[in-house]
Amino acid sequence: MRAESVSIIDCGAVADGKSDCTSALQQAIDRCASGSNGVIRVPSGTFFITPVFMKSGVTLQLDKGARLLAPGGYDKYPKLKYARGIKPALISGFGLTNVVITGEGVIDGNCPPLEKGSGYQPRLLVLVKCKNVRLEGITLANSPNFHASIVGDDILIEGVKFIARPKTPNAAGLGLSGRNIRISNCSFETGDDNIALGSTKYAVEDVVIEKCRFGLGHGLSAGSYLQPGIRNVLIRDCIFEGTTAGLRLKTARDRGGIVENITMSNVVMKAVAHPISINSYYGLKLHELDPNDKPQPVTGTTPVYRNIRITNLDVTDAEIAGLIAGLPEQLVTDVVLNNVHISAKEGMRLMNVANVQFIDTTIDVKTGPPMILNNAQVKNTSTRQLERNGKKN
Repeated sequence: MRAESVSIIDCGAVADGKSDCTSALQQAIDRCASGSNGVIRVPSGTFFITPVFMKSGVTLQLDKGARLLAPGGYDKYPKLKYARGIKPALISGFGLTNVVITGEGVIDGNCPPLEKGSGYQPRLLVLVKCKNVRLEGITLANSPNFHASIVGDDILIEGVKFIARPKTPNAAGLGLSGRNIRISNCSFETGDDNIALGSTKYAVEDVVIEKCRFGLGHGLSAGSYLQPGIRNVLIRDCIFEGTTAGLRLKTARDRGGIVENITMSNVVMKAVAHPISINSYYGLKLHELDPNDKPQPVTGTTPVYRNIRITNLDVTDAEIAGLIAGLPEQLVTDVVLNNVHISAKEGMRLMNVANVQFIDTTIDVKTGPPMILNNAQVKNTSTRQLERNGKKN
């Protein structure tokens, strides 16, 4: 069957930013889905749309200067019936294969000014239980919630910009669960997690995140719901600048799972408040962590962190050098920091950990000790001395 190629203009779309182009875009999607590897072309101009539904075998190509413009907040969205597992979004898909969104154009969530407590807000792009998904070159902007939320296998995200409206709460960048995922050459300026791995239902396995730039936002996070587990994640050759956190693994006793085989290498962090956070007490502030916390029974939601490797990490102007906090009933184990150099106001706290190794590592702090240990088994503290106040300690 010959591939279909359709311009939304030919389906009746008008590029004035006001006329409703939803039916034109959906008609183009439906036509291309009936062929083989159909391509929808969105030319330069602003096209106002309400929710549409992607289909298998469709490529949505946004030319340079093209903009798909959403209604704004949830109150402006039509109340539609969504497939199981999908919450309201501008572009949705469930159980699809071979979905591509590419080009130099913009999908704009048109987010209004929001404050915390504004209630549920729509996501920009949601794909659930999909296979062979590719996002390439586009900009996802101004979403009131996640800019993209994808669950599936064989996912490639290349050269995509995630840009939230400034100071928008919950406007996270990219939420991911699934297997065989690669994210490269992307940039993030968001109001919540830049990338969030994990969910309540789907495991995360075999992920590569490389050559990305993390700006405003909460950094590269996993959690807080981690019951299905996360394993085999590689982060390399990335820059974090001005983020709230760098690597942020977060969960709690009621929502944990196994997180293992996490590797970060060749990463630079500048003015990142919390560069390393591995935390089994999500929801508590740093000063609320209790070193005298009593062990509780191990359950199916007890957090397990193990086999984490951080190599060639350079951190400057941090607030806290780091936090590695397990539970008394389930220690964080087998963490290695090799050739890691951190400059921070305060030191790194290690609590309920075992077999943590510092190799060729320096922690230079302005106040207090470079490390604060509570029930912490630390090996080979460093082949270099840790530093305090610019002097060897």
